[in-house]
Amino acid sequence: MHADLQQFLSHSLYPVYQPILDIKKQVVIGLEALTRSTDGASPLELFAEAGEHNMLLAFDRSCRSAALSQFRDLGECSRDRLLFLNIDVSALDDADSVAGWIIEQVKINGLANSQVALEIVESKVESTAKLIDFVNRHRQAGFLIVLDDFGESHSNLNRVVQLKPDIIKIDKALIRDIQTDYYKQSIVQAIVSLSNKIGAITLAEGVETRDELFVCYEMGIQLYQGYYFSRPKQPSEFPLLECMEALEHLLPELNEHIAAGIQRVQRENLQYNSISADIISRLHSTNESAEVVARWIMQAHLHIDCVYLLNEQGVQISKTVCRTRSETVHPLFSPSDEAADHSYKEYYYYLKYLGTNRYISEPYISLATGNICRTVSSRFLHQGGVCILCVDFSV
Repeated sequence: MHADLQQFLSHSLYPVYQPILDIKKQVVIGLEALTRSTDGASPLELFAEAGEHNMLLAFDRSCRSAALSQFRDLGECSRDRLLFLNIDVSALDDADSVAGWIIEQVKINGLANSQVALEIVESKVESTAKLIDFVNRHRQAGFLIVLDDFGESHSNLNRVVQLKPDIIKIDKALIRDIQTDYYKQSIVQAIVSLSNKIGAITLAEGVETRDELFVCYEMGIQLYQGYYFSRPKQPSEFPLLECMEALEHLLPELNEHIAAGIQRVQRENLQYNSISADIISRLHSTNESAEVVARWIMQAHLHIDCVYLLNEQGVQISKTVCRTRSETVHPLFSPSDEAADHSYKEYYYYLKYLGTNRYISEPYISLATGNICRTVSSRFLHQGGVCILCVDFSV
């Protein structure tokens, strides 16, 4: 061993492992190997110091080798489980680093390639061609490919589509307090949707609270990792039993949460339908204009943003009645006038082509108010013709 490297590694480095759980299957499916030092130096500090000594590749290999050998010796804890192994992407610029070192080390430690998931932070890779070559080579050898910290910094969506990873690990910054942040929820939901379309499994990283886990579960995330279940531990302290006990206690609460969520959606839909029915009933029973009826209903229901009528062709036939708009709203957002064409809007064409009498849209940004809303469209007969009532409810 090189003298300088030997001195550098005197930090007494050792691997620790953090469990990764599949809630739906109710099992610990793998362990992520992380590096720690007995002198308390952080992994970032250690890798930075290695870089200063021009020993990053050697240091990275030393950490991975230790992680593999310790994982092999975990016995029951590692049997039938994956080892998530971080790869320093700067090594991809070194031709020698992609010449089979990982494959060789896995073999030396008596492990199967299929037991190892290689974690890559794709935003830190400068050469897409080298990244694709690395991924293709190791995928063909049987390794799983994981994109780590996805959603952080400048994650490249095009690379995700090119690489088709097996697992996408959602960055902990997006998971933190996700239950109170609608924008984080929307971004994570988009990542889950993308993953489903390209055949990848999603993993929520850094889950620390039950509420974070519940929201992630509702969005369809499959795998979980974080302090909620366990901090990284040395092999002798690995808390497999504690993880399973935590999961066992979680499941009844999760079932209750799912049931409550379904009931909440049902109540909201019933309320949407009831309010729309009240407007239609009032239009049938009075000579008042649609604008007057809309203002009446908006006084009783503060979460209504806009109300307007369309004809059977999707053309607006009433004014758009909105709540008082703030002067700070950008001119881009303004209510539609009479004769505006809505035939290409989701809440019109789904109603038309599904042949139903009511449709509730997904949340979207309203071009009338600039608020996030859901539109409930209802088909009904009025004054001898077919009309469509549109009510925008704020989210």
